Amino acid sequence: MLKSILKKLLPKKLLLTYHAGLSILANFKYGRPSNKLGVIGVTGTNGKSTTVNFLAQILENLGYRVGLASTVNFKIAEKEWLNDKKMTMLGRGALQSLLSRMVTAKCDYAIIETSSEGLAQGRHLGINYDTIVFTNLTPEHLESHGGFANYKKAKLKLFKYLSTCAKKTLTIKGIKTVLPKTIVANLDDPHGKDFLNNKADKKIGFTIQNDATRTSVINHGRTNTIILTNVITTSTGSTFDIGPHHFELPIVGSFNVYNAAAALATLAGLNIPLANLVEPIKKLKPVAGRLETINEGPAAYGSTEAKAGKQNFTT
Repeated sequence: MLKSILKKLLPKKLLLTYHAGLSILANFKYGRPSNKLGVIGVTGTNGKSTTVNFLAQILENLGYRVGLASTVNFKIAEKEWLNDKKMTMLGRGALQSLLSRMVTAKCDYAIIETSSEGLAQGRHLGINYDTIVFTNLTPEHLESHGGFANYKKAKLKLFKYLSTCAKKTLTIKGIKTVLPKTIVANLDDPHGKDFLNNKADKKIGFTIQNDATRTSVINHGRTNTIILTNVITTSTGSTFDIGPHHFELPIVGSFNVYNAAAALATLAGLNIPLANLVEPIKKLKPVAGRLETINEGPAAYGSTEAKAGKQNFTT
């Protein structure tokens, strides 16, 4: 009720100040939790939830404790539940509370799906991000943002904000670690260069086009490129190479190769050797409701073809 009244009465600039104030107050109320764990933000149009979950699964497979917030689900270490909040990025108090619970559960990393709506409303303020990931950009939410240019501008807020976040030194798995401020971006997206071209300690691009020349547009910081080669997609998954390392992704969809690439580039930015990621990639599972393969026996179907054996369906 109060929110609706304020939206009608307050000028936009003042309303944004109000939102920013709530974010900063929530951060202090919950003890500035994002300063106590590594924070990875994932933004873009498509693939955010899957990339968030890929990152969480791989990190857990490597022995890290992880929390996440995505359109699909929430997770705090061993506890996981569906996102029934009807929003990708939680409101300020709820998000800071979630981060605080991750700290209490001794999580090493929090992975936050960071939406354009959340960014436009300043929900990211007060969160000390360490790595931010750009998946891709296509027209979406244009009515609420007032056009594609504003939509892109909202996404870019996160990348400009990164340079204002304080550096952290954390003890992760018993090792004192300085976390660099890192940008990871899809070089095959025409907008990728604009997201990479922001200040950061480290920059990593990923591509399956075997074209590293695009990194020449980067003006700030150090840039590395993760190049996927020999990409083969089938009805059961995909395979690809990164340098001498061969990866087997057991999830269908060529776009999931990009989601996996985003996750691998992010983990490389955390100084995890690619050689250590070969086995975890083989164990990845799809996000619930996203291209899941369902195996049902012949009893579920009446056709002669079905009776010949199990049928595979993808949702």
